[in-house]
Amino acid sequence: MVCRSRSSLSGTPMTCGTQVLSPTQELVAEALHAENDKEWWAFVKKFKAEMAESDASKTLDLLAALSHTTANFSVGCYCEDEARGAIGRC
Repeated sequence: MVCRSRSSLSGTPMTCGTQVLSPTQELVAEALHAENDKEWWAFVKKFKAEMAESDASKTLDLLAALSHTTANFSVGCYCEDEARGAIGRC
């Protein structure tokens, strides 16, 4: 996990990123080439299966626990192509 912040005590938001919750490169390629809903939902199914694997599952459990104890906590995704993110295909 990579985190960036000027000072976590100053109230400045801290940004963290992890590859554990990212789809594999092969799966990213599949998502980027999805041309219809059937292909997109096939990607979604495979991505959910990846998230059920040990490291990703444990990370999701940790984020869920933090969400119950930390008021300023959010999860998002980054899309190089903002148009893809706007339609839920990040």
